[in-house]
Amino acid sequence: MSIAELIYQHSLNLPEHAAKQALAFIQFLEQQPQIEIDEPEPVKKRQAGSAIGQLVILQNDDQYLNDFKDYM
Repeated sequence: MSIAELIYQHSLNLPEHAAKQALAFIQFLEQQPQIEIDEPEPVKKRQAGSAIGQLVILQNDDQYLNDFKDYM
């Protein structure tokens, strides 16, 4: 079954006012410029350890860990 036939079958179940709204929406879509949608780029797989060396710890101080006790 084509998409047009599927839309038609669903439109048969609509009350008159809803069918008119559906028709108005279809006519609205027909007036829109046709835009081609590009395929999204494939998601690059993350590599463990790729951020090594990008974070510099200025102090080696465990007092800041006390702020995170509720989360550990």
